[in-house]
Amino acid sequence: MKFILLLLMPLLGFSQQNKITVEYDFYDNSRYNETIAVLNCDNEKAIFKTFLEKLNTGNKARITSSNEITIGGDRIDIYRLTNKKNNTLISYDIRKKTIYEIVEEIPKMNWKIDYTETKKIANYNCNKATVNFRGRDYKAWYSIKLPFSFGPWKFNGLPGLILEIKDVTNTFKWRASKIKYPGVKKIEVPYKKVKRVSLRKLIKIEEENSKIMRAKLMSLLPKDAIVTIPKNDRNDLELVYEWEK
Repeated sequence: MKFILLLLMPLLGFSQQNKITVEYDFYDNSRYNETIAVLNCDNEKAIFKTFLEKLNTGNKARITSSNEITIGGDRIDIYRLTNKKNNTLISYDIRKKTIYEIVEEIPKMNWKIDYTETKKIANYNCNKATVNFRGRDYKAWYSIKLPFSFGPWKFNGLPGLILEIKDVTNTFKWRASKIKYPGVKKIEVPYKKVKRVSLRKLIKIEEENSKIMRAKLMSLLPKDAIVTIPKNDRNDLELVYEWEK
């Protein structure tokens, strides 16, 4: 029995070393104040949770000493689960009181790595990488000392964990503030009743809702009013999708 336990102990230690928990400060200047997001991942799977608050609350979310999340005002918790084995990225999002389970393939990102620029984040030396993803240009900093090819939101595919990334317009930014490595903080998706849709289907639903809302607003204007509507009025993380190119 002792011999068996001795064999198991190194295996348990190895599994612990292959997990990490990272807390990010998240800045969304389009809709929200500063809030937090948490990534928990190993080499094959990742779960990413964003705690979003309304802009008018003026309060910042924070993890307390008891591992509870405190946040001011109304909130929407968004989850994203990435699984390399079956090449799926599943997002849980709330739209008009409906909880959607949004399914897509893990996005492929064509990173350009610049080994000439380095930066230290949370005591880790990082290299620079850039990418254009769904209409936005991003600059990222990742560390090969943390051998996980994940990052915040949907970002993936670099030879190390992404500790900071922002788009060039400074509308969106994530920066690691706490790192637990090895880390085994458990994050569970609490939603039970969900509506499962593909990403493409959800975008179509949103476009139809936008048309309905736009028509209602137009009905309130004078008949001789001249209104110019842009072809693409999105101001979110994703401005254009692969099937639209």
